[in-house]
Amino acid sequence: MINTPNINIRENAIKQFFELITAHHASLGDLISRYYIQNCKNDNVSKLSHILSILNNTQGKIVLVGCGKTFKICNKVSSMLNSLNIQSITLHPSEAMHGDLGSIKFGTDLLIFVSSSGETIEIIQLMDFCNNTLQITNDLIIITNNCESTMAMHSLLDCVDSNRAVLEIPQLIEESNIQHGLKAPTISTTLLLIVLDCLVYSLSYLKYNGDIDYRNSVFNKFHPGGGIGLKNSAVNLSLFASSSVASDGNAILGVDRDDLATEYFTINSNITELLFLQSVVKYDWCKYNDKTYPSVTLQRAYKQYSSHNDGPTMIFDVSKLFEQFISQ
Repeated sequence: MINTPNINIRENAIKQFFELITAHHASLGDLISRYYIQNCKNDNVSKLSHILSILNNTQGKIVLVGCGKTFKICNKVSSMLNSLNIQSITLHPSEAMHGDLGSIKFGTDLLIFVSSSGETIEIIQLMDFCNNTLQITNDLIIITNNCESTMAMHSLLDCVDSNRAVLEIPQLIEESNIQHGLKAPTISTTLLLIVLDCLVYSLSYLKYNGDIDYRNSVFNKFHPGGGIGLKNSAVNLSLFASSSVASDGNAILGVDRDDLATEYFTINSNITELLFLQSVVKYDWCKYNDKTYPSVTLQRAYKQYSSHNDGPTMIFDVSKLFEQFISQ
């Protein structure tokens, strides 16, 4: 049976939508005002600068620790870091206490404990163990909306042998006050995701010494799939097409910067179908007639080519594939 609410319920539902989105807007506005950088004497800006320095100077990977909805946000942020070639993992506090602590390189990795309330029991227990039993000396950051919470005032922050800091994400409006008693995290998770995204974005600028083009090319290299990959193809080609190619068709570096080196394969006009297929699977890029193509593009072109030229007597013709299904 289909549930058809009456007009008043539908109108109230729309009203609640606008109430919550307005609360998000107000909370974000309050956050922006606290971190407005026009006045560099702003204490929050000074703290932010210190935290970015800790992030930028870490010698190991960035380990994000969260629980519940926050853990899912940590996964997203860690994924973005890895896309920028900044090594990162996520660690669930419960799994950490069951052996996953072994994924941390003690003394080297940067630990970021994330909790909106700062009172997440599982994270506090992990912090207690790291402090009292392991006595870790890793740099660490606490991110919370309550600077007077248990996590923000934990003795783990007292270590003098490492850089440790608290980043507060102030929350203007509590969810239960705007959501008619519903305590589901909405505003807090929105603010948390926004601040973490901004931290990653700012960190990437520092990591690549302000070289925006190079940073973007690194991201493009590690994100060949999906809609972003398709949009990146045109940009990447301009970088890779300028590289020299070995005449024997062996794999060589496709870029002139060692830390962004990508292998590609040179396709000649007499290539066999088997070798062509092996090449577009093994290599990210292939070169044909002095033009460089993403292998995913050639894979799609081959699929179209084979569907139009199917039959027991079909002879593979790579030049025909490019003429018919690749924009030259």
